[in-house]
Amino acid sequence: MKVLQVVHDLRLGGAERIAVTLCQGLTARGAQVTLLAIKETGPQEKDLPSGKNFQIEILGVKRRPMWLLPLFIWDAARLLYLATRALKRYRPDAIQTHIPEDDLVFGLAIALTGIGQHIPLVHSMHFYPDREGRGLRNFLRTKAYKWMASRAAKVCTVSKPVAERFSEQVGIPQNRIEVLPTGVNLTRFQNRPSSTEARKALAIGQDKKVILALGRVVRAKNYPRLVRASRKVLQKFPDALFLLIGDGNQMSAVKKEIAHCEVGDSWMLLGARANVPEILPAADIFVQSSDWEGLPVAVLEAMACGIPVVATDAGGTAEIIQEGKTGKLVPTGGGHEALSLALTELLEQPDTAKRLGQIGCELVHSKYNQETFLDREMALLKTCTGHSP
Repeated sequence: MKVLQVVHDLRLGGAERIAVTLCQGLTARGAQVTLLAIKETGPQEKDLPSGKNFQIEILGVKRRPMWLLPLFIWDAARLLYLATRALKRYRPDAIQTHIPEDDLVFGLAIALTGIGQHIPLVHSMHFYPDREGRGLRNFLRTKAYKWMASRAAKVCTVSKPVAERFSEQVGIPQNRIEVLPTGVNLTRFQNRPSSTEARKALAIGQDKKVILALGRVVRAKNYPRLVRASRKVLQKFPDALFLLIGDGNQMSAVKKEIAHCEVGDSWMLLGARANVPEILPAADIFVQSSDWEGLPVAVLEAMACGIPVVATDAGGTAEIIQEGKTGKLVPTGGGHEALSLALTELLEQPDTAKRLGQIGCELVHSKYNQETFLDREMALLKTCTGHSP
């Protein structure tokens, strides 16, 4: 079975990480996989498999904004041309995309080439379809979703809330949607350093209370809310230290909020890091402040390390975190006060924090391990292509 995986690039993002995981797992299960990165490579290329069953192609296509209309049209036309050539060259049995616009492009490429009119398109939905809010961009995005959904053999979502929202907004029947929760590669964390070693590598004192956040610095993550919450936490725990791993287009807003709240001495902005398993053990608490999530891989990875989690109830997060059992869950609309209160409570109750971390770790190992996820993905692709599952 030949599978074409399509991603925008290989940056340190959740959707990109899942695509890399699929390349690893599907090739290990006997599939021939080609990864097309539309824009460019990135740090995750080093994690891709090697061998005769895998190949990668970087298309090098920019995606300029719609307000630069001539350039936007040029980029779209060039991408469609290169997608058509890729279909002729690779002749896959199935195409799996991770951004709806890519599904749109490859659906058009199939129609234009006449190659494999019945090549199944499998789209993986990692976020809410209306996460961009209202406006022209979201209107056009929704139209693209509807066209994509009409052609896709299956739409895979990472959580039930995403599936329900997608079905409601786009109008696709629930029986065309498969909920496949993401799995964590547990082997990445087997040889992780101790807390002492991780802190020493970062030059962090052993007496510090370390609260860590991880993810792309974009509007959805609402890190300014976490900065405001940190000010209240620091009033009770002045030795607390907040770490942020990640980068993105909202970094200037985060820095501005840190300066406004006058908490710069208690924040470390580490940027995008590929060695997350070496940093996570430095944390006493993992925190997520998002306004929306599909299924937060970073939360699962923290739980896999036994780190207690405080998170907003955004999207699929509520499927992972059970309040008071596998972590602490706060309402998305609760503002920074709810977040600071939950963080303070865990810092005041280390025994409770340890218990939540242990139970969360057991949950990830039993339900959200990567091998289960990959087995289900392989079975789905075989069913869609007519191969024996």
